[in-house]
Amino acid sequence: MTAAISISTTFYLIFVAEALGNGSYIDGLALAGLLIVAQKVVQTLFDYPTGAIGDLVGQRWVLSSAFLTYSIAFYFVSVLSSSSHFSHFLLVYILMGFAASQESGAVDSWFDNNYSMAVPEDRNRAQYGVFIGKLAMLLRVSRALVIVPGAIVAVLIARSFVFQIQSVICVFLAVSAFVLVRDLVDVGEKEESESAKQEYISLLRQSAFYGRE
Repeated sequence: MTAAISISTTFYLIFVAEALGNGSYIDGLALAGLLIVAQKVVQTLFDYPTGAIGDLVGQRWVLSSAFLTYSIAFYFVSVLSSSSHFSHFLLVYILMGFAASQESGAVDSWFDNNYSMAVPEDRNRAQYGVFIGKLAMLLRVSRALVIVPGAIVAVLIARSFVFQIQSVICVFLAVSAFVLVRDLVDVGEKEESESAKQEYISLLRQSAFYGRE
């Protein structure tokens, strides 16, 4: 996830485990572990199909959908409590897994697809490698820093309020991604042949039915 929606990293799992364990973090930890497994399974199942869809229709659509899904999931988390049924927690983790599958690699793919058009002189992509390295470092630092305000709000107000803030932030990110994450003109004008589109559809079908074969 982006740094902006990582503000609850330090207490997200604790919040869920305590709600599952009726106030006891230890009692709810095993059930929380099952939810994490479910999230990873969903993310794995949809990771490739959503990546192929992003390449076909554009990364901004997939990113916007990812952040909207995160927004719904975080709002649901904010209203969970010890009285909530386990299926409600499962729904949240399924949404989180689906959102993560859409977000996974989408920005990197967009950068990669457009960089060669923006900087044609960097043929061996040496500058690109340096840029990606610095960007990754900046993201790690920002993710660490946003934990502080998230923790302060959680202590002074409530942890559920932090999740609501994240839900609003995700809506803003969804709109921003849709408006800003656009291909360069040359990339957008590069029309795909009918055979290429059919290949994408074929790959999506294979990934969807792979587990059944």
